[in-house]
Amino acid sequence: MTKLPLLTQRLKQLRPPPSASDDPEQAESIRGITFWSVIASLAFLSAKPLLDIIGEEPGANVIDFGTILTMIGGAFMVIALLTGSLNAARLPWSLFLIFAAVAIMLLLSAMSYLAISSRGELLEPFKHHRTVIFGPFVPPSIGVPREALRLIVSFAPLALIGVMMRYGKAIASRLLRYTALAIVGGALVHCLIAWLQVLGVVEYSFYFIMPGVYMGRPSGGYNHPMSLGRLLIFCVFILYVGYERLRLGPVKHYALIAVLFGTTLISTHRLSIICVTMVIALFEGRRLRALRGRQRLNRKTVTVSVVGVAALALVTVGIMGDYLTSRVKVMFAAVGSWDVGSDRFLNGRGAVWTDTARAFGKSTWDIWLFGFGYEPWDMHNDLARIAVVWGAAGVILTVAMLVILYRFTRSMISVRGRLALAILYLVLLSFGLTQKPTSYPYFMWLFLFCHMLILGYYPAFRQVGNGEPWRER
Repeated sequence: MTKLPLLTQRLKQLRPPPSASDDPEQAESIRGITFWSVIASLAFLSAKPLLDIIGEEPGANVIDFGTILTMIGGAFMVIALLTGSLNAARLPWSLFLIFAAVAIMLLLSAMSYLAISSRGELLEPFKHHRTVIFGPFVPPSIGVPREALRLIVSFAPLALIGVMMRYGKAIASRLLRYTALAIVGGALVHCLIAWLQVLGVVEYSFYFIMPGVYMGRPSGGYNHPMSLGRLLIFCVFILYVGYERLRLGPVKHYALIAVLFGTTLISTHRLSIICVTMVIALFEGRRLRALRGRQRLNRKTVTVSVVGVAALALVTVGIMGDYLTSRVKVMFAAVGSWDVGSDRFLNGRGAVWTDTARAFGKSTWDIWLFGFGYEPWDMHNDLARIAVVWGAAGVILTVAMLVILYRFTRSMISVRGRLALAILYLVLLSFGLTQKPTSYPYFMWLFLFCHMLILGYYPAFRQVGNGEPWRER
C-alpha cells in the first residue's frame, strides 16, 4: 500500500509548472485533469500490446476486449484535449482543419447509415463472397457505425498532439521515453511468444492454408502475423528516433533491433519484412553518411560489423535452414499470380478489386461521391477501402488530412527530424498497398505517437502554446 502514494508523487513530478499568464486556481484544476488524462492515454497506448486478447478471432461483428480498450484510451485522449483547451488559445489552424475533416467524414457515415434501407439492391452483390480472402459478411447496419467508431478512435491521438501544442512540456520528454520503452517491452513479450511458437512450445494461432500446405506462422500473442509485424515496424522506428533520448546505448540498441528484425523474418509477413528492412536501411544510411561527413567512419569497424552480421546470418541459416527454406517457398508461393488481370493476383486480392470495380460500375453517383459507409469486402488496400467507405469525398479528405499533418509536423521540427518524418510516411504508404493501416486503430495510434516523438525529440526553435520556447534540451 505504501508504493501507491510514492508512484503518485513520482507522476506528479512530471507535471509542468503553471504558466504565469494562467489564473492560478483555474489553471491548476484544468492542468490536473489534462495531466492525468494524458497519463491515462499514454498508459493505454503503451499497455495495449499486452492487453490484446490472445485466443480465437472474435469475428467481424463482435466488439472484443481490445476494441473496448482502444475506445477507453481514445476517450481519455479527447478529455485531455478538451480540458487542456479551456482558457487557452485556439488550436493551431492545421489541427483544426484535420478535426473538421474527421467531422465531415462522420457526417458522411451518418448519411450512409440513413440510406441503408434504400440501397438494398446495390448492396446485394456484397453478400456473395467467392473466396476466404473477401472476408466475412458484415451487415450494413453493423458495418457503418463500426467504421465511424473506428475513425474516431484511430485519430484520437491527434488530441494529444493538440495538448503538446497548448503546453510544450505537458507531455514531457520523460513521459515519451517511458511510453516508448513500454511499447518496446510489450513487443519483446510478443517476440518471445513467436519464438516459442517456432520451437513448438506454444501453439500457432495462424496457419498458411493452401492446397497441400498447412503450415503454422508465428504471430506472437496476436491472431495474425500482420498484427505482430505492425508492432515490430513501429518499435524499430521508435528505437531509431529515440536513440539518444532512450539512453539504451549502442549494444542494447542493436541487440533490440536484431531481435525485432529476426522476429519479423520468422513471421513471414512479407510487407512487414519490407517495411522493417526499409526503416533500418534508411536510418543506418543516414548515420553512415553523417559519420562519413564528419570523417569518423572507421573502415575497420565497418568491416568487422559486416563480417559479424554475415557470420550471424550463416549460423542462423545453418541452425534453421530447413525451417526457413520451407517457409520462404510457401511465402512466395502464397503470392499467387503476378498477372494483374487474374483473380489469383496477389493471392486473390485481384478478385476482390475486380469485383468491387464491377459493383461500383453499377452504382449511382452518390455511391461514387460518398461511398457505402462501410467495407462490405476486405479490400486489402487502404485507398480502395477509403473509396468504398466514404467515396471520392473520403479519399480527398483523408489525403488532405495526411498532407496537412505532414506539413504541420514538418514545420514544427528541425531539419534532423525531417528524414524520420519522411520515413514514417513512407511506412504508411507502403503498408497501405496491401493492408489498411487507417482502419487499424492501434496502427494509427503508433503512427501518431511517432509524430509526438518526432515533435518532442526534434523540435524547431519556435514559440508554441503559451509563448514559452519549446526547445530540445
